[in-house]
Amino acid sequence: MISSNGDPAIAACETFLARQSQQQRLGRRWQEIESRAFVELNWPKLNRTQRAHHREQLEMDALYDEMDSLHEQNQALLESLPSIVATTHLGICGKLAVAAIEACPEDHPELHHLIASILRDYRALHGA
Repeated sequence: MISSNGDPAIAACETFLARQSQQQRLGRRWQEIESRAFVELNWPKLNRTQRAHHREQLEMDALYDEMDSLHEQNQALLESLPSIVATTHLGICGKLAVAAIEACPEDHPELHHLIASILRDYRALHGA
């Protein structure tokens, strides 16, 4: 973690990025369980009731609930982020990192690459 040096944007962005990272880890775990269930349990052939009897479904549901909670928390933080004033170059970098993540490369490749390039250039100029 970067020391916030009194910059509220750093703390907010670190929180957002940590939640985003946790969501990705949980998503990878969910995919591992589902892939195993496809092979070992013939998952696509099971109906909803049959799936509910397997621990894999319980674990996937718990993972989904946690990912959903993290997403909701990050959406609330994202709404407040524009009103948080960055007072250091690290705060600006944090806000740009969040913007790059939110400008999904699959949905908005040009915007994502532009924001990522601004972040890269800014870090190069300021040694961040």
